[in-house]
Amino acid sequence: MRRADKVGARFVLGLSDQIVEVSRLIEASDHWHTMSSKEFDEWREKDPRIFDYQSAHFIVTSYSELSHEGVLIPVGTKCEIQVRTLLQHAYAELSHDTLYKSNITSHPDVHRLFAKSMALMETTDDMLLRANKSTLTSLATVQAIKDEVAKINALELSAVVFEPKSRENDYIIDQLRVAIGSNGLEGYGAFVQKFSNVLKAKIEERNAKEAIYRIPAITLIYFLVKTRSRSLPGCWPFDLQMLEPIYSDLGIAPRWTKDI
Repeated sequence: MRRADKVGARFVLGLSDQIVEVSRLIEASDHWHTMSSKEFDEWREKDPRIFDYQSAHFIVTSYSELSHEGVLIPVGTKCEIQVRTLLQHAYAELSHDTLYKSNITSHPDVHRLFAKSMALMETTDDMLLRANKSTLTSLATVQAIKDEVAKINALELSAVVFEPKSRENDYIIDQLRVAIGSNGLEGYGAFVQKFSNVLKAKIEERNAKEAIYRIPAITLIYFLVKTRSRSLPGCWPFDLQMLEPIYSDLGIAPRWTKDI
């Protein structure tokens, strides 16, 4: 009986939380039986320092005959699957060849250096996870504001044509989050409704020459000028002179012009 070579696959991911997601997909499949790799467990028990991270190793066995890209996979075919981050992969390859296969495992300096690299790797992964979470939270906040702005504009200023996709729009909304503050957009819809005629006239009058009047967030800027006239300049990312016509439209005197 011909013996097949060992079959294996490796998923190298960006962050450690993705290991959980991929592992769940592997374990949830109806195509194979899944179990943890005993070989990996033996290595870990022999010297925990070699694989002291959250990498996942599985042995999957097919329940039935499968076909993939014209290749038949017999019933009972086993496959080893490793799921790691890129940092874990680099550490595992180097530490396994150096510590597990070599004759220098008794050198304390080597273990100490690997321990340092492990600590740095885990710290790096933790910081990247936090940065990614913070980024996703910020994106979700900006998207929620964009959705509300688009909804109010469509409801109250349906005749005005805005640029639907604009990086400047996203950037300005992100910068104005501080001015929006904890009160959010409370009263924004009522404001646009009340000043819809003024907004429509001024936007259509200026949008041909000034790009800021073509983005959806222009109505949000008007709202913040009306409700946060003092705090808005502090987070405005461009020249304050751009805001002066908007202040004037609403009958508000900009504070920064009083000293001129």
